Amino acid sequence: MKSIHYAFIAILTTSLALWLGTEHALSTPLHFWPLRKTIIYGSGIIAIIAMSFATLLAIRHFFSDSFLDGLDKRYKLHKWLGITGFVAAVTHWLFIKAPKWLVDLDILIKPIKNKHGNGESLSWFANFFDYQRHFAKDIGEWAFYALIILVLMMLSKKITYKLARQSHKLMPVIYLVLVYHSIVLMKMADWFTPLGIFLMLVLVVGSISACIALLGKIGHSKQAHGEISTLQHYTDNKVLAVTIKLTTPWTGHDAGQYAFVTFDKKEGPHPFSITSSWDESGEISFNIKQIGDYVNTLPHSLAIGDHVVVEGPYGNFNLDSGKQQHIWIAGGIGIAPFLSQLDNLASQQQQADITLFYTTNMPDEAFIQQLHKRCEQAGVILHIIDTNQRGMLTAAEIATAINNYATTDVWFCGPAKFGHVLKSYFVKAGLAQHDFHQEAFDMR
Repeated sequence: MKSIHYAFIAILTTSLALWLGTEHALSTPLHFWPLRKTIIYGSGIIAIIAMSFATLLAIRHFFSDSFLDGLDKRYKLHKWLGITGFVAAVTHWLFIKAPKWLVDLDILIKPIKNKHGNGESLSWFANFFDYQRHFAKDIGEWAFYALIILVLMMLSKKITYKLARQSHKLMPVIYLVLVYHSIVLMKMADWFTPLGIFLMLVLVVGSISACIALLGKIGHSKQAHGEISTLQHYTDNKVLAVTIKLTTPWTGHDAGQYAFVTFDKKEGPHPFSITSSWDESGEISFNIKQIGDYVNTLPHSLAIGDHVVVEGPYGNFNLDSGKQQHIWIAGGIGIAPFLSQLDNLASQQQQADITLFYTTNMPDEAFIQQLHKRCEQAGVILHIIDTNQRGMLTAAEIATAINNYATTDVWFCGPAKFGHVLKSYFVKAGLAQHDFHQEAFDMR
């Protein structure tokens, strides 16, 4: 998780340093109106840079996976940058609008403007941009209002995944409008500074990324097609097990990874953990928890032979390590990434001492029997915790299974708050922070 913190800090500090390094930023008089102008300019720069990196991260390119420790972490960084860009954009807008309102209320006195002269004194290049300034300001303002609506929708948990995904498609359009707004209103002299060079590179990369998104090419190179070969519905815990026979090439996957699966083009892709190991059979399996309006319909709408598109694999929840003891903790459908690793272990001579804690409030007898069988074949000690019968699993209970924190890795997949509680407990007890592994599986 540290890698995304480093990336986030690096992007912000670089942007701030380049902006503050411009001559006009450092020499701004300490009076309201000059400071207002500088803040408007700086907040606009921070906003467009943050949005550019957020747009780049949204296209699911492969080269940042290893640095950012998987697509789940990349989406978290994407969200942080999106919120940062939004806050900077709001600041930009407020410093433009609020002083004008205060002038209208006779609270502030409007300064006398110094006109830069007529268009004939400018170069043809500068003159070209100068003619567009009024339009760029207006269209940028309308793009900002559209951005407010979309960001509020993205942050709301009440909006369905489908609506959030469809509305998100408008983001590249808004971004490209704001790129135009930024290019036209950027001070001409600043294009020849380190800030200008950096900004131009960022805008080019961001614009290319936005075009890839608009053309529907995100993840296109990592797609495989197939047909549903088996379906098993575990009614008690509301989980649908789907096995897909792939009919086009698949690069293979590691245990603990996930993929975006499209059962219906109108609905679009949904992320699900892969529950099978890759054995060149051409089959890949998923356990799908019935959470949400669309996913609840799958047990009734899917049929053997249906066409499916699988995009991936993604994620870096790799349970292999050199530690002597592994503690696996799964909450509900969080058991999914551990299933593929159990299959891997069953065909290998594993050396580690592994204990799996599986907590559920809806145990399904058939699923539990299969889990017992897979753990027995893999040589994994299994503890089933039915929270309806005995209450929540505690960190103290798990700790009794740990022999030595220095030689132990803890892997968790489940509710985020539960994960934070466990990590805090184990780190205080002596576990190194980097030995607690948690998937940030949240695409909203």
